[in-house]
Amino acid sequence: MAKILINSDAAKANAIKQLQSINTAGGLEVIIQRHRSSRSLAQNRLYWSWLQVIAAETGNDVDALHDCMRGKFLGAALVEVLGEVRAVLPTTTKLPVAKFTEYLQRIEAFAIADLGITLPHPDDCYHEAMSARCA
Repeated sequence: MAKILINSDAAKANAIKQLQSINTAGGLEVIIQRHRSSRSLAQNRLYWSWLQVIAAETGNDVDALHDCMRGKFLGAALVEVLGEVRAVLPTTTKLPVAKFTEYLQRIEAFAIADLGITLPHPDDCYHEAMSARCA
């Protein structure tokens, strides 16, 4: 069975219907938890546009900057893979909205303080990406 997002009374009724129709032979486990949104589309647009600005100013590759920012501001986990210890960077795609907002704030502060780059605040996504409603 897949995850079910319940965000309305109709979705709740549908989830109840699905539960009632399940064969319980062998037992089931049902977990109910608060839904946490991952980063928003506005945050994603803002992030990649900022990386492109930094790339244009520094001459670095956007993907390399993505890796650099993840390592600098999210850290890396050491994992053993095939007998070797490797540093693995976390993905940004699953960061909750509030954590991604913090990540963007840290990148902007770094760009200003360390690179001397003022990042743009495009009207189409900046306020939505950085607003408290996203948190």
